[in-house]
Amino acid sequence: MLGNTKWVGNLATTPLGIHWYRYEFNLDSSIDPDTFSLSIKLSADDHIYHVFVNGKDHLSLPPGGFLNSYNITPTTITLDKNWQPGLNQIFVVTDNITGPSGLLAQLSGAPLCSGKLSVSKTTTQNTAVAANAAIPFEVIVANTGTDDLPAGATLNDPQLAGLSSGGTWACSSNINDAPLGCPTPSSGSLPLNASLGPLPAGGAVRFSILATTDTDLSSTPRIENTATLTLPQGVDPAVCLNAAGKSSCTASAPVSTQGYLSINKRAKSPGPFLPGDTVTYFITLTNEGSVDITDAKVYDTVLPAGLIDGTWTCQAPVMHSARSIASCPNDSDDMPLNQTVDLPAHSRLVYTVTATVDKTASGTLTNTAKADAGNGVCWNGPAVQPTQTCSSSASVVVASTVPVLDRLGYWLTGFGVLALAAVVTVRRGRAIVN
Repeated sequence: MLGNTKWVGNLATTPLGIHWYRYEFNLDSSIDPDTFSLSIKLSADDHIYHVFVNGKDHLSLPPGGFLNSYNITPTTITLDKNWQPGLNQIFVVTDNITGPSGLLAQLSGAPLCSGKLSVSKTTTQNTAVAANAAIPFEVIVANTGTDDLPAGATLNDPQLAGLSSGGTWACSSNINDAPLGCPTPSSGSLPLNASLGPLPAGGAVRFSILATTDTDLSSTPRIENTATLTLPQGVDPAVCLNAAGKSSCTASAPVSTQGYLSINKRAKSPGPFLPGDTVTYFITLTNEGSVDITDAKVYDTVLPAGLIDGTWTCQAPVMHSARSIASCPNDSDDMPLNQTVDLPAHSRLVYTVTATVDKTASGTLTNTAKADAGNGVCWNGPAVQPTQTCSSSASVVVASTVPVLDRLGYWLTGFGVLALAAVVTVRRGRAIVN
């Protein structure tokens, strides 16, 4: 049934009635208890009535209800609330109807103490690359978990368009007395396809890569070089997931021939909106290249007819590294938007524009934001636009009339619960509308 667990309980002499099974463990303070969860397989003889986490029942069954866990296939439950830093207690409450009794419990899914792998890739190249230039990259594979990871993981960094043959790589370890994790041999020529050795908890390996650009970069204005780690057979894939549920075993470090500016405008909701509603747009400026952009301009000077009282705010999120942070010249202001900005390599600015739907508005309202690329050029997906002025538009819909059911909803909202109660009288179990 559960091959690596044993019954808890005295099989021969367990008395009839209710039995409590307790498990205790300490949750590390670095783990957010609000995002922590345990998936547990349970099999009990005879029934399970409650599963408490720090005094709170996760089953919440009706009086007399029970979890029928006396089956060949165990019952799986997920405990995802009421955790706390430090000591945690789990109580499983069972009853014994007849004969011997006991409980089997087993964690389901990824082991709690499995290793955690992360791959990072960086480059110090932040000026425009030229043909036949040497580009330094650094790839670090780190085991940030509490368990050692076995040998056999494969690090792949392919030869991409824009890079010529003849590049080299070399591996070093952060464990000086026992340089574990590096492949054998520990250096070679690109492309990189290396089988790693065992990587202990807290261990890391560094691959220093020196690549050379091709003789002609006209067809590859941006070289997106990506390193990917493939796990050895039998290792839980969860070791390659970060806190956001995305892969932590792949990383990129793009380089480019110049700065590439992209602009994207989108509406938070397409509508339909009603007069008096608030419309929200997001305008995102991104330096898609590895070269700093200076003196770029972003402007959204004309709100479409039907939108009034426009305002904007600016934020500068962190991108690939601490260096990749732009600065907002101003945090907020009234519309129109018109700013001159500098965007370091791979950095981003996000403008949030809000406006109110005028009482005369109707139909589709389209708004366009533009940007001048400064010392860079415009970027549109995988292609360079043949202009230094980039643009992006977003549309919302304003309803010309309020549907009947919406009018009823507004009426009830306006009068509130008290007004509704005033027109309804309950007599002998029936609702009579006056």
